[in-house]
Amino acid sequence: MALALMVGCQNSTKNQDNQDNQSTESSPQGQPMPGQEQLMQQAEDVTDEELNQFMAAIEHMQIINQSAQQEMIGAVKQEGMEVQRFSEIMQSQQDPNQNANATSQEMEQYAAVNQSLEKIQISAQQEMEEKIVEAGLTLDRYQEIGAIVQNSPELQQKLQSMQPSAE
Repeated sequence: MALALMVGCQNSTKNQDNQDNQSTESSPQGQPMPGQEQLMQQAEDVTDEELNQFMAAIEHMQIINQSAQQEMIGAVKQEGMEVQRFSEIMQSQQDPNQNANATSQEMEQYAAVNQSLEKIQISAQQEMEEKIVEAGLTLDRYQEIGAIVQNSPELQQKLQSMQPSAE
């Protein structure tokens, strides 16, 4: 769940320009739209210190996620499969309309890879949760902040300004 939230938060901060601005629109009378006042209050309830903690946690999660992805690729290759072929079989397992025409050997490899991937995901999840706590947040508060950030262009902008610039 933290991984999903992290990805969502990363996307929201990177794709701020793609956000629809419903949360910042006003009614024709110039009054805030329903729910906007609550959103603005929630955004105000997030302190700068919490934003710094949230940003630190996200930065750690990006590193953990990249490492986990590399481990997953290695696990696929260690079983003698190509990543593309593994993905094809995985998609066919999730979508009954797709058929990967996998051999029994490929299905055995696929099952073995899945077990390895599950272990990697569990380990990465635990490490991410530890980094959230090390950053000074509870898991619940981290998730609350993530939800608030996703709906607050102001906080998204603040987080973007906190990110180290890519050169």
